[in-house]
Amino acid sequence: YPGERAILDAGNASQTVSALNVRGQWTHFRDLELMSSALHRGTSRPHGLTVYASNTRFINLVIHDAGVAIYTADTTTNVEIYGCIIYNNGWEDASRGHGHAVYIKNSTGAKVVRDNIAFNQFGYGLHGYTNLGSGRLYDLTFDGNVAFNNGSLATRRSGNILLGGQEPVERGK
Repeated sequence: YPGERAILDAGNASQTVSALNVRGQWTHFRDLELMSSALHRGTSRPHGLTVYASNTRFINLVIHDAGVAIYTADTTTNVEIYGCIIYNNGWEDASRGHGHAVYIKNSTGAKVVRDNIAFNQFGYGLHGYTNLGSGRLYDLTFDGNVAFNNGSLATRRSGNILLGGQEPVERGK
């Protein structure tokens, strides 16, 4: 319908569910709103977008009030996240705030995160991080993103951008 957009609501589902769970390759998603209408913030929340497929594009999405807004599996390749507005995601428990705007790992190929706006998460805005043995940080490109007030919703604050972890950060060859 002209002037309207699709809204995908994960509702009160568990953290293992997402408003959009992508497993099909060679797909592009554009101009969608992803969110969770769950009222609780003291436990984990359903995610906005989880990406388990290579050769995918996510363009001009609005993602809010979910757990992690966008998570990409480390084994997916050729993923682009472009022009998204991401805000108010995450939850807080006794230890800290959780839930990032973009949580990205990459073990092969390339991933691009560009021209997005991320603000007011409970966790980090842009979070390229991995624990030892759980994926790599290989050939990630962050370009033209704006991140502010991330971590501000939690008592123990996170930052706007974290890139690193317990595996080396590497550039593709």
